[in-house]
Amino acid sequence: MWNIFTAVQHYWTPDVRTSLYGGYVQFRANSSAVDALVCAPLHNGMAVPGSTLSGAGTGGAVAASGCADWAAWQIGSRTIWNPVRNLDVGVEALYTDLSQSAFSGARATFTPGGTVQAVNPTFTSGSVHVLSGILRVQYNFYP
Repeated sequence: MWNIFTAVQHYWTPDVRTSLYGGYVQFRANSSAVDALVCAPLHNGMAVPGSTLSGAGTGGAVAASGCADWAAWQIGSRTIWNPVRNLDVGVEALYTDLSQSAFSGARATFTPGGTVQAVNPTFTSGSVHVLSGILRVQYNFYP
């Protein structure tokens, strides 16, 4: 696993500042045991023993090796205003991209309460893109 993150902050005035930050993280299982016990069954469209995770069918939707690897990157910015001492008012936006999802192409079926029901929701893993925002009003009691 490795990652890199960086940030910079600029003061427009003594009371207003903007930050820009971002980073990248990557994980590689690099394990023959994971490849044999998890990736190979998923690649062949079978379920992983003892789990609800299964392959999306034959044809290799899940990689035969390295299926537990993942990578993500983020970029964000925030602007903070200090109208009075110890009070922060600000807004923040963050974009996150899970560019390589672990077990991409696999399906997970969940049965609520452990009982078989007519409808079992199935979720397929893959890339995820998330945009989030925060409106902040923060008072610091301790300088």
